[in-house]
Amino acid sequence: MRNRSSISEAQSYRDIGEFWDTHDLADHWDQTEPAEFEVDILS
Repeated sequence: MRNRSSISEAQSYRDIGEFWDTHDLADHWDQTEPAEFEVDILS
């Protein structure tokens, strides 16, 4: 199974949540990348 999160190296969404419950994004900021997306609130 492919990792769902490159920072936490978790294999499931539950594991990702548990990782971020005990870690701070500020400690991993240099590992992030900008993202662009659109939200359609009318659908």
